[in-house]
Amino acid sequence: MRGKPVHRDEINDLHNNGVDVAAVWQFGKDRHPDVLRGKVGGELDARAADEHLRSIGMDGWPVFFAVDFDITLAQWNLVASEYFRAACRVLGRDRVGIYGHSRVCDWAREDAVIADLGGSKHLMWQTRSWSAGVIHPGAVLYQRIVDTPSTPGPVIDGVTVDVNDIRHSYWGQHPPTVAPSPTRKEVAPMSATSIQPDPTGTGDPTWLPDVLRLFGVTVIEHPGWRTRGHGDFTDIVGFMMHHTGGSTPDRTSPGYVADNPGVGGGLSATLFGHRDGTVEILGAGIAYHAGLADPGCGGAAGQGYVTRPSATGPKLYTSGNARYIGIEPQNSGREPWEPELYDACVRSAAAVLWYKGLTADRAHLPGHKEYAPSRKVDPNLNMDAFRRDVQHLIDNPPFTTETTGGLFMSLPVERQEELAAKIDRIHFELTHKFQSRYENADGERSEHRETLVGYILDNDRKIEDMHANMLPAIWDRLTDAARNAKATFERVMTTGPAPTADSAMTASEKES
Repeated sequence: MRGKPVHRDEINDLHNNGVDVAAVWQFGKDRHPDVLRGKVGGELDARAADEHLRSIGMDGWPVFFAVDFDITLAQWNLVASEYFRAACRVLGRDRVGIYGHSRVCDWAREDAVIADLGGSKHLMWQTRSWSAGVIHPGAVLYQRIVDTPSTPGPVIDGVTVDVNDIRHSYWGQHPPTVAPSPTRKEVAPMSATSIQPDPTGTGDPTWLPDVLRLFGVTVIEHPGWRTRGHGDFTDIVGFMMHHTGGSTPDRTSPGYVADNPGVGGGLSATLFGHRDGTVEILGAGIAYHAGLADPGCGGAAGQGYVTRPSATGPKLYTSGNARYIGIEPQNSGREPWEPELYDACVRSAAAVLWYKGLTADRAHLPGHKEYAPSRKVDPNLNMDAFRRDVQHLIDNPPFTTETTGGLFMSLPVERQEELAAKIDRIHFELTHKFQSRYENADGERSEHRETLVGYILDNDRKIEDMHANMLPAIWDRLTDAARNAKATFERVMTTGPAPTADSAMTASEKES
C-alpha cells in the first residue's frame, strides 16, 4: 500500500500544509489479524509503533491499533482484549485507540483498554464495514467510504482513498497532553442565556455552531472552517437550499464541498448535510454556492453583483453568494430524503432565519431552482412545504424563549455535554445489536444479535407462546393425573386395595 508505512518527510509536508495526522498500526488483515497474537503481539506492536513514531517526529502520538476484520466476541474476550491490555501497559491507556467495527469499539470501551476522552467519547476509529449501519456515539472518527470495487473511494493525485468523518475535536492528531494546533481555534460556546436574535449583526457567521445546536442540530465543525471562504460576509439575508446531486463519493463529501475544484478550489457551501442528520460547518466566509440570479429571482439577496471585503481587497460577488448561507444536503436528486436529513435541514434553516430575525418566505428561504430556474433543478423538494415546516419551527422554537432553552440550556456547558452524552449512551444501548450470551453444551456462543428491546420482545413472544400452547397441554395432563388419582382413592376407600399376586395365593400354596 502506497500510504504505508508513512515517512518523516511526508509527515513534515502534511504538517507544513496545515494537514493534521493520526497514526494507525496494521500488518495483518482478516487472514492473519495482528490482535489475535494476544499479549505478546500487543507488547511487540506497541513498542514497534512507539519507535516508528519517534523516528518520524511524532513522539508521544496515540496509536489506533487495527481490528480490520469481523471479529467475534469470543475472539475479543479470549485473545484480542489481551493484545490491547498489553499495548496499554507499554504506551499508557491514553495513547491507545482502536480501529474496527461498532461492536469491537464498544467492547474496548467496556474493557477500558482505549483512551477515555470524556463526555462519552473514546479513541475509536470506527469503520462502516461489519457495523450493520450503526455509528457508535463514542467514535471520534467514522470511516464512511471504504474503497472497494463496488464502492470506490475518491481519487486524489492518482491515489484512491477512503473517506473519514471527524466526530470530535480530538481524534489523535497530536499527543494527548498537547494542546490543539493554533490553526484549530477553539471558541467557547456562547452561554445559553446570551443567544438571542441579532437581526442587525454583520460579519462572518461564527455564531453558527451555537445557534444550530440551540435548534437541536447535531453539529460537526470541519477543520479550519472559521478561516475558510472566498471573502467576508457583511449582511446575511437568508438561507438557500441545495442538494449535492450525483452519486460518486468524491463529489458528495464534505471535503469536496469545502474545497471544490469545480469552483476553482475553495468553499462551495457554508454547511453540509449528512444522511444521518448531522450538519457539518465547512466555512464562515462567502461560499460559491448560488451563482448569478435569474432576472427577478434574486429574492432578498437582490440581483447581479455586490462588493464585499476579501483577503486581497474588495471583490465582486454574486448577490446570492454574498448574502445567503447555503447548505448542500447529501442527496442525488433522484431519491427520497432520509427523515433525519430533512429534519436537520429544517432545523438549520429555522435556526439561521430565527437568529437573523427573518421569516421563511421565498425571498429569505429560496431553493437554488427558484433563484436560478434557467440552469438549476435543486433541491428535489417541495419548497413551499419545506418553508411551512421551517416557519412552524421558527414560531415554535425547541426552547423556552424567556430563558432561551429552559432548564437544559441554562445549565453550564459542561453539564449540557454530560447530559447529551448520557442521552447518546441511552440511544446506543437501545439501538445497538448485542450478541446473545447463550452457550450450548459445547461452550459455543450463539451468533444471534438483537437490540435490548428486541431481546425483551423476543422473550415476551416466547412467554405468550408458552401461555397459548404449552401451559394448556400441561394443565390437561395435570388434570388427567388428578382425575386418575381421585378415582383410585375412591376405589380404595370403597372396596379396599386391589388384590396383589401375593394376596391371591392360597394358604396351601404359601405352605408348599
